[in-house]
Amino acid sequence: MLEILEKGLELIVEYGELLLAFTGVLILLYHAVKGIIMLLKHDKLSPLFVGKGISLSLEFLMCGEVLGTVLADCPEDYIRLAVLVALRAAMSIIITWEMKNEKKELEEENEAE
Repeated sequence: MLEILEKGLELIVEYGELLLAFTGVLILLYHAVKGIIMLLKHDKLSPLFVGKGISLSLEFLMCGEVLGTVLADCPEDYIRLAVLVALRAAMSIIITWEMKNEKKELEEENEAE
């Protein structure tokens, strides 16, 4: 009975991890394509739109990585997870900071007009 539950948990975690990664990639692709279209139309909000997409995508990818720790067997898995989460969190913080600065510049530019 316990083996059945363990196999069920493994399947749920593996498919959940795959679903979260797939969702993150879809979000990233959508925002990249729409960002290019916005850029071609000279929309000044395109960097903000793409930044939000990257940030949201990273959050889904981090969720998938965290979910994968449910089945982690060795310390190397936890180290790999810690490094990945730290890198993605740092990227998310930097992107958020850049978006704030970009938004501030756009507001100042609009006030000047």
